[in-house]
Amino acid sequence: MIAATHFVLPFFALIWPQVQRSRRGIACVGALLMLSAVVYGWWLVVPASGRDFGLLDVLAMSGLLGVAAALALRAPLLPMMPDVVRSHA
Repeated sequence: MIAATHFVLPFFALIWPQVQRSRRGIACVGALLMLSAVVYGWWLVVPASGRDFGLLDVLAMSGLLGVAAALALRAPLLPMMPDVVRSHA
């Protein structure tokens, strides 16, 4: 599952030109990569800590992702392609 969400699905999704040109498509691929990194980290850390996966783990990660989303949404939107690249395309 980790290999599929870290490489295979994003690779094949980004091959399609519709996904490459869509902000929503790029955002979905990025969210998939972030989610798979969180799952992979939990998969490595939680069994080694000797305790069960609990509600506090979910709340902590939700809080961190909420702060990251707030910072990302506050940033100014930049054009997908700069004018210099558009003139050469």
